[in-house]
Amino acid sequence: MARFRRWLGAIVATSVVLGVALTLWTKGDDAVLIDEGDSFWYSTVAASTSDGNWFVDSFGGGPTAAHPPLTVLALQVTSPISTSVLTQRLTMAVIGALGVGAVGLLGREVAGERVGLIAAGLAVVVPSFWINQSLVMSEALALPLYALALLGGVRLARTPSVGAAAATGAVIGLAALTRAEAALLLPLLVAPVVLLRRSSGFADRLRILAAAGLVAALVVAPWSLWNSSRFEDPVLISTNDGVTIAGANCPTTYYTDLIGSWSFDCVEDQPDSGVDESVTSSQLRETGLRYASQNLDRVPLVVVARVARPFGLWAPGQMVEEAVGEGRPPPASWAALVAFWLSIPAAAWGVVQLRRRGATLWPYAAALTTVVISAGLFNGYHRHRLPVDIVVTVLVAVAAVAALDRRRGTTDGSG
Repeated sequence: MARFRRWLGAIVATSVVLGVALTLWTKGDDAVLIDEGDSFWYSTVAASTSDGNWFVDSFGGGPTAAHPPLTVLALQVTSPISTSVLTQRLTMAVIGALGVGAVGLLGREVAGERVGLIAAGLAVVVPSFWINQSLVMSEALALPLYALALLGGVRLARTPSVGAAAATGAVIGLAALTRAEAALLLPLLVAPVVLLRRSSGFADRLRILAAAGLVAALVVAPWSLWNSSRFEDPVLISTNDGVTIAGANCPTTYYTDLIGSWSFDCVEDQPDSGVDESVTSSQLRETGLRYASQNLDRVPLVVVARVARPFGLWAPGQMVEEAVGEGRPPPASWAALVAFWLSIPAAAWGVVQLRRRGATLWPYAAALTTVVISAGLFNGYHRHRLPVDIVVTVLVAVAAVAALDRRRGTTDGSG
């Protein structure tokens, strides 16, 4: 155990150094955020919040919940030092490195310490992870939370208990406050691994499941309740659902080469609702859903394109170009996509190894299903593939350890 901690600490420290170096090298001269999409919101709202103006829109001056709050709150850790964009980027680099450690812990939970250390080592160099460490966006924080949520799912599948369920629910609640779609892990991950386990009575399983749901709700509740006092319409986690649905359901995303994507063209003429984001969101949501209902014959193809896009199976070059506006240079995006493709055969072999050991595969299926459902309902950028990237990294580590053991056994046998 002590050896594992020392090595994992060294790997995390290496990730911090590389993440800081990468940030200073590629983004060190960026004094402001220009055309980097959501980054501008996170950066300016974090700076405003540090000044005591909690979650205030940088343009309209009214209350904002355009994105879940936890990334903004995480940036408050370094705000007493500085609220500069560079400081925020460096903060995300450190948070992303903590994600490397969380991937290592997940790997250990899945198949032992060697798998954990190899998974952490891979996480340092996986482009889908380090590309987030220099960006003021939610993915760097989502990495450790998704990994810990999956760790909780693996643990629950092995030894379900109220305590483990409560801890997992807490992490999922925090993950939902970072990326709203992470809430899907409650019905897709926790519920199946608890309810399908036959070693305990049905009442015990319901109690365990209720613990996870209750704690997750308690984690999210303060933010939701505060929003009820700030907005006219209900806002559970964010007001981003309206613009997301409207931007994904319009002629541009149904009948052009941008099918299955998201387009600003769809939301250029936003409803006039003053500064209340909740009303604007409700109106945009209604607009998007109405368009989808009026074009049901196109919906199946649109959904297929949406689901295929995060995995680079539909217009990958187009999605790489879209990511430029998020501060992701094309070479880095292509590296992330190619690395993902090349990892699939080894990850598949990792699945075979776990199945041979009798381990449940549900947590990995839950990660994939979360991405598929989220993309199918809304849209899918490559960065939305994060839960699957975590799972693939761990499965590759499982395959690597199996290959090393097989080679060692062959060598020993021939000696």
